[in-house]
Amino acid sequence: MRNPVLKWLVVIVLGSVVLSPTGRAQGALTRSELSWRLQALERAWEVAKPGAREIALPQIEAAVQSFFRLDFVAAGEAMDGARAELNGGAPLGGVALRAENRIAWAGLEGLEPESIPVVHVDWSGEAAEDQRLELRWEAGEGGLEPIPVLGGTSASCVMPPDLVRDLEGTSCRVRAVLVGHAGGKVEERALEFVWLGLPRSPLGGYRSQIESGASGSEGFGPASALALVDLMDGLVTGDIPEVELPFAKWMVELERRANALESGEPWMDSSQAGDHLIAFPGRRPAARARLFVPSGLDPKRVVPLVIALHGAGGSEHMFFEAYGNGKLVELARARGWIVVSPAHARLKRPRVAGVVEALAQVLPVDRSRVAVVGHSMGALAGLGMVEREPESVAALVAMGGGRAPRNAGELAGLPVHVAVGEHDFGRGGGEVLHAALATSERSAELELHVTQGSEHLMVVQDGLERAFAFLDRALAPE
Repeated sequence: MRNPVLKWLVVIVLGSVVLSPTGRAQGALTRSELSWRLQALERAWEVAKPGAREIALPQIEAAVQSFFRLDFVAAGEAMDGARAELNGGAPLGGVALRAENRIAWAGLEGLEPESIPVVHVDWSGEAAEDQRLELRWEAGEGGLEPIPVLGGTSASCVMPPDLVRDLEGTSCRVRAVLVGHAGGKVEERALEFVWLGLPRSPLGGYRSQIESGASGSEGFGPASALALVDLMDGLVTGDIPEVELPFAKWMVELERRANALESGEPWMDSSQAGDHLIAFPGRRPAARARLFVPSGLDPKRVVPLVIALHGAGGSEHMFFEAYGNGKLVELARARGWIVVSPAHARLKRPRVAGVVEALAQVLPVDRSRVAVVGHSMGALAGLGMVEREPESVAALVAMGGGRAPRNAGELAGLPVHVAVGEHDFGRGGGEVLHAALATSERSAELELHVTQGSEHLMVVQDGLERAFAFLDRALAPE
C-alpha cells in the first residue's frame, strides 16, 4: 500500500471500527464482537514469545486490510487466527454473543418478572472439531452449574428460573459466562446484566431528580450523572454496548450521584476511587469521558493527570478496555496518577484547560503536571491541543502517528516522546514530528522509539511502559 492517503484511511478505519460510539458494526458482527476479539488478541499478544508474534503478524495485517474493506466478519476471523497463532488456540473463535434485557427487573410482587436476561450464542464460522462450550450463570456471589451449549449451532439461554427465585426482592449483578474448551485451552467471555428487585425501571425518576436539581443539567456533576442515565436507557431499549462495562456498579453510582446532587453533597471527590463514566458540559450532547481515580488520594496533595486521546472514530473506552486491556490505567494506578480519556472527534477536540478546570473542582489535580497521551489520530489531536495551549501541558506522548508542528520553536520547552511500530502505518508521521523537533532548539527531553516487531494495532501496549518511564522524568515534582 504505497499511497499515503490510503494508509491513513486504514488507520482511521482501524481506530474507529473496533470501539465506536455508534454501537453497531456493518456486516454480521457487532462492534462489541470486534472489540472482544481485539481484547482477546491483545491479551495473547502481551504474553506471547517474539517468534509467535512474528508468525501472527500476517493475520493481524489481514485484519487491518479487512477493516479497510469494511469486511468485519473477515476481520474477526483474522483476529481469531492471530490469537490462535499466539497462544496455540482460540477456544471461543467463531462464537458470537448477543444479549437481551441487560437491565432486568422483577415486576410486581407475586407476578412473573417483567424482564429476564437472555443470551444468544451464534456462530460466525465453523466450530473446531474438539470445541466445547458451556454457559454459567452467576448472581451476586453465587452461581449455577455450567450448562452445555451445542457447538456449531445457534442457541438461546434464558436465565434459569431457580436463579430468578433466589433473586426475588434483591438488586445485584448477574453475569452469563461462556466458557470455551478446545485444544487443551480454556477461554471465557462474560456478559453483565443488572437485576433490579423493583417493579419497574427507576431511570425516569433519576433523570427527573437530576434535571430538577438547583444546578440544573448544565454543570459538571449533573452532566456526568445524566451520562449514566443515558447509558442505562440505551441498555433498556436494546442498544448493544461497545464493550462490557461495570453496569451494575455504575447503576449504584447513578443512584449515589443523583442523591448527592439533590442534597448538595459532593458527587465526586478523592474518596471515589476506581473507574467512572463522566461528561464535560458545554456541548450538546455533553462530551463523555472515562475517569480513573487512584485509591488513597489525599485531597490536600495534588497528583499528575494523564489525558488519553483515542484514535479517530474511537471512543472514551479505548484506553480503558483496549490498548493492552487498559494497560495505561494500570501504569497510572501504580503511580497514583489520575487518568481521563474524553471522547473526541477531529473537529471537536477537548480543551486541556477546560478538562483540568472541571476535574480540579472535585479531585486534587496538579495543574503543573498534566500529560497528554494520544494514539494515531489521537496523537495528532494531542499535538494540536499542545500547540493551542502550550502553557497547560507538561509532556506529550505521541503513539502511532504525528505530523510536523506548526512552529517547532514554540514546543522547545515541552518534553515529547514519540513511539511507533516497526511495521506501523503511522511511523512516517511520528518520525516527521520527531525530526522537526530534533532540528529545533530544544530545552526539554525528546525521544523516538521504534518498537521492533510491532505495528499500528499493538504499538500502544508495546510502548506504554517506555512512555511512562519517560513521563516519570517529565512529571517529576520540582
